[in-house]
Amino acid sequence: MKILLQLACIYILLIGCDYGKSSSENSSKTSLEIKKSNQPTPVATFERNLNIFVLMSNDSTIQLTFSQTDSLPLIIPNKPYVVFVRENIISGMSSKSLMLVNIFSLKESIVTDKKPFPNQEDSYKLMEIKQPMIMDNGESVMFITDKYAKASQLVKVNISSGEWTDKFTAEWYKPFNMGHFKNHYLVGQSIIRENGYGIYYSLVDDSGNVIKQFKNKESMKDFEEQLSKKDFN
Repeated sequence: MKILLQLACIYILLIGCDYGKSSSENSSKTSLEIKKSNQPTPVATFERNLNIFVLMSNDSTIQLTFSQTDSLPLIIPNKPYVVFVRENIISGMSSKSLMLVNIFSLKESIVTDKKPFPNQEDSYKLMEIKQPMIMDNGESVMFITDKYAKASQLVKVNISSGEWTDKFTAEWYKPFNMGHFKNHYLVGQSIIRENGYGIYYSLVDDSGNVIKQFKNKESMKDFEEQLSKKDFN
């Protein structure tokens, strides 16, 4: 009987120790969650002297890069990351990289620095990144890059995998979602039409099929303005 009572006491003591450990771990976890929830979030990003900065929700400013080679920063929604364009100059030759930086650790990684297709000089290097835009709820970046001798290409790159999606030729673009036009784009394309070779403006679908042609950029803007005034409810 005495031995049983001693075993019972030891068991109770062990339970008490385990509970104390569990409570400590839960308290620590809760503190971390509170700390995380109180962490400031990025509200704006900008470039100064070819370095990238981010403005936080607590009004503090964090410098993210220091190489004086960076531009066109974009905040990824709901994530502590900024994507930006870096210029690389090697032996006097310039190329571009699409970069990713963590706003808290400042750790950088390359999203992509090569194209899956060559340009007119048979180079796979990224020579141009224009109009970068966050797409697909922060999963991808869309931009214009070099491809042809007299025309550029609209592409989309997955931020996590670096996988490219080739869209269509474009020198300028704007996502267009009005009325029944979903996943469409207003574009300026360097192509041949009735007046010869030049920049022509169109409304195209997600595959680049022309839905509507415009006489010029002004008529395209008029179309957009008129459509914005319509009630589609």
